[in-house]
Amino acid sequence: MDIRPSLAKSGLLVFSSLTENADIWSLPIESASGRAIGNPEQLTHDLSADYSPSMSADGKKLAYVSRRSGNADIWIKDLESGKERQLAESPAEETMPRISPDGSLVSYAVRSAGSESMAFDIYLVATKGGPRQKLCDGCRHPLGWSRDNKILFVQGERRGAFAIDMMNVATGEVGHCLQSSEFHLFLADLTDEGRWLTFVAFERDALPSHPQVLAAPIQVDRPSNESDWIRITNDQHWNDKPHWSPDGNRIYFVSDRDGFACLWSQALEPHTKRPVGPPLALHHIHQLRRSILNVGYSLMDIAVAPDKIVLNLGELTGNIWITRLEDQP
Repeated sequence: MDIRPSLAKSGLLVFSSLTENADIWSLPIESASGRAIGNPEQLTHDLSADYSPSMSADGKKLAYVSRRSGNADIWIKDLESGKERQLAESPAEETMPRISPDGSLVSYAVRSAGSESMAFDIYLVATKGGPRQKLCDGCRHPLGWSRDNKILFVQGERRGAFAIDMMNVATGEVGHCLQSSEFHLFLADLTDEGRWLTFVAFERDALPSHPQVLAAPIQVDRPSNESDWIRITNDQHWNDKPHWSPDGNRIYFVSDRDGFACLWSQALEPHTKRPVGPPLALHHIHQLRRSILNVGYSLMDIAVAPDKIVLNLGELTGNIWITRLEDQP
């Protein structure tokens, strides 16, 4: 990228020539206590962008998007052997992979054919390979899985705002989980036992607004009551990408509350899921060269396993150049 030109009256031009790349990194943690116990380790090393990571519950398989083939495709990596391979390939841009807790299936989204809107189709593919299966026409993005193979996804506008639904993969039956007339809802994640959701809410009539992390109990046969929702964050910072710890007693998320995009966690009371104390910093990323912000909030994500958290970091390098513009005849 050649950007930020500055031109003098004499014809001298200075500009930045930058190279940008996004990779996936792994940070060793104690997930229950919210402590980092080592330094980040780089998991992807190619020269193209790798982003949107999703891990199996045991932390052994990683699904992600890579642009190494020329467009966005779904890849999978065995984190024990280090082997990786392309899982889903098409001329279309594939996005938002979500691997099932047992690591056997991956759901992902592709923009609906002929659609100029934000409608997407959701597909399913086995991690061992094979043909893909379309699960949903014209919905949006898969968000996560339950242990009994139900998929959370963002549904198109309902009551004037984006809502969150759940689909039974075996039957195709769809149930409503969360909806609001005041907030757009995104990025939901289920606890291991499937009784609680954490999600992000934007004020519907104030976009772009500061997203906040919330939690809500799952209702069996109807959307969760908005009066039962719990504010995990409630401030003027950007709080995003929430994921449960494996024991369900902590939520990990990305926040810019210290002026940078860093990893934070919030301890919860085990039964009520109400916050206990202030958010704790898990890992600070206070540099410009390698940062979450170099990936962008829309593409980056995190995923949590008992012994690690994976995240996107973008690396930006470059130099300043100078040249003289010659007069044109």
